[in-house]
Amino acid sequence: YGVFTISFKSDQEAEKVRQVLLKENNFKYTTFIRNKHFLSVGLTTALKGKSLVRVAKHFKIKPSQVLAIGDSQNDEEMLNGNFGFIPAAPSNAEERIKTLVKANCGYVASQPNGIGVVEIVTLLLTD
Repeated sequence: YGVFTISFKSDQEAEKVRQVLLKENNFKYTTFIRNKHFLSVGLTTALKGKSLVRVAKHFKIKPSQVLAIGDSQNDEEMLNGNFGFIPAAPSNAEERIKTLVKANCGYVASQPNGIGVVEIVTLLLTD
């Protein structure tokens, strides 16, 4: 789907390659996601937020009725508030993601991983 990931020995190496790729015209319509020692490069049309928008439109669901749950940098686009989704994260999410979710009036669970997802869904269903 237009995404590739490269593994590096360090974040510094991944950042050097990202900077080089940013200067290339062939990568003009891409988004770079650094997650630990990986650099993922993907077409902006293949990212989670835009993909979730397409799914919601297909099923005629308003963005304000879509729950977007994420825990790492590759989830930022769907949690940043630009699409109007309800953002949420489990407690083990990266600090940057938890801050982003809170800044967009979302919910950060007190539990990690799947248990945190159950907590989020249960909370929202009882509201």
